[in-house]
Amino acid sequence: MKLILVRHGETLSNRENRVQGITDTELSDHGHAQVEKLAESLRYEPIDGIVSSPLKRAYQTAQAISKFHKTAIEVENNLQEMNHGDFENVTIAELKEKHLPRSPCQMENRSLTCRCARGTQSKKLSETQRISLSSPMAWQL
Repeated sequence: MKLILVRHGETLSNRENRVQGITDTELSDHGHAQVEKLAESLRYEPIDGIVSSPLKRAYQTAQAISKFHKTAIEVENNLQEMNHGDFENVTIAELKEKHLPRSPCQMENRSLTCRCARGTQSKKLSETQRISLSSPMAWQL
């Protein structure tokens, strides 16, 4: 078995350097072009299953890939991005300037290692995703 992991195409939030998390943003025009190119590159790759986060940007990416394959897209809620709470839709610059100096968070390589106010705890997220990838559904790919 071969497992292919794909990240969604660009969104306007990506371009604006915003924290997206569970903010349900769609692909930008450039993101649509990216996923079309990706889909074309996977056109002749045997794909028996496609699993996607429920977020639009991930699902739109899965749709582009699925048009060349006769398989339904299975939505897996446990693959959804973490909830960044009060940091949702905030630019990285604003996060560093206004939020992190007053927060117990650490930011390294654009990754938060804390529990965001009203957000998902990082450890809980990784456990959820590990469970999701070890589920029987994941191995039907």
